[in-house]
Order: sequence, then C-alpha cells, then structure tokens
Amino acid sequence: MLIATPSPQGEALDVLAAHCIAARAVIEEAGTPVMRRLIDLLLFEIAVAMADPSDRPSLALEPVA
Repeated sequence: MLIATPSPQGEALDVLAAHCIAARAVIEEAGTPVMRRLIDLLLFEIAVAMADPSDRPSLALEPVA
C-alpha cells in the first residue's frame, strides 16, 4: 500500500485554498463582479500550484516526440 504524506507546502496550499473558498462564498453574497473574478483567479493559481508535478517528479508527464 502506498501512502502519500503531504509536504509542508502542500499543507499550506490546502489551508490557503480553504480560506479562499470561504472568502469566495462571502464575495458571492456581497462582493462585486471584479472581486469574484479576482478570487476565482487566485483559486485557479492555487490549484495550479497544488498540481505542479515538479513537487513530485514521478507524476510528471514525459513529452511525446
């Protein structure tokens, strides 16, 4: 059985994502369209950082020639 242990950076990104998701809910209720776009962009960037294969080279895709 393979068990992945999260890195400290991964844990920090998880916390950051959770806070941004909570902020997104508040912004949805009381924010402006610009605020919604900005929080969505931030959430996207967090997702990209979380999915970055450079943290785990074994998950990186090899380029096809």
